[in-house]
Amino acid sequence: MLNKIDYLNGPEREQATGFLRNALRGLLGSAEEPQVFPLSARDALLAETKGNGAALEASGLPRIECDILRPLRSDKLSALRASAAAKAKMLLEQGLVDLTLQRRALELPLDDLEQRTRKLGEALHDTERERQVAHDMLVSGGENPRINGVRFVAP
Repeated sequence: MLNKIDYLNGPEREQATGFLRNALRGLLGSAEEPQVFPLSARDALLAETKGNGAALEASGLPRIECDILRPLRSDKLSALRASAAAKAKMLLEQGLVDLTLQRRALELPLDDLEQRTRKLGEALHDTERERQVAHDMLVSGGENPRINGVRFVAP
């Protein structure tokens, strides 16, 4: 973007635009013609506040919106759609796993389920006891605390 074109007359604008285009081509090292967007932000603001469509067009802002901002909005919308689709896919996959697990649970004999539930409860109880012991040791600073009737000796 080449801003503040309102300070230049027609031939000066063309000269400044050409100069910037050539400088960009040299910096980019490309034979491709870089796009330069002449803009008068001040004129665009004045035109928008007054509702003057012709002055707004002359400011260069509509061309920037058309060539740059609309494709960006479209890309953003595409990214949003892709993200929503990925989230929906993840939720569907999670639902499928849950349904598969429920189906397998229904297929297991009741005695087997009760045994697995009992083992899981015991494992959870053991884990909670170990967590409490570790917590008590951390709180006491590891200085030979007496925890649940067991005396710990620091190494």
